[in-house]
Amino acid sequence: QVRKCATVARQVEACRTVREAGMNLSLMVLLRLAGVEGSERNARNNGRFLVKAAPTYGAALTVTPVPGTE
Repeated sequence: QVRKCATVARQVEACRTVREAGMNLSLMVLLRLAGVEGSERNARNNGRFLVKAAPTYGAALTVTPVPGTE
């Protein structure tokens, strides 16, 4: 489980603030963060977030957990 310090709504609001200030917005999302069983849900949530955040640039990284680590 990932413990985030901000809600999606707060993150989207921060992205809007950056865009309104005339700055480029670059975002990165993590794929497979929810494991193989949650991959589809994670991908859909990432997609919804990216649409709302409307970044200038976007990137996606695939998470590969190491067994025995948190």
